[in-house]
Amino acid sequence: MAGRDLLMLKFNAGSPTNRLIAFGQRVRGQVNSMVVHAGIMFDPTYIIESSGPGLVANDIRVQNAAYGRRCGNVREDDVR
Repeated sequence: MAGRDLLMLKFNAGSPTNRLIAFGQRVRGQVNSMVVHAGIMFDPTYIIESSGPGLVANDIRVQNAAYGRRCGNVREDDVR
């Protein structure tokens, strides 16, 4: 990733869990309730994310291949 971390966002894929997360976020006033998960790209193919077993690295070409995601650079101002 050439010294840059990328934030990858997962959008609601319609699963019961994703629908429940999106509903809860709408109820709490979340501006974009369609974003249901986020992770940090470790390199061009691995994402580091929190899931049931804890903090894990997943190959997005295999474990997460079916998910729609968007990536963007993380700036210091974005996380303050």
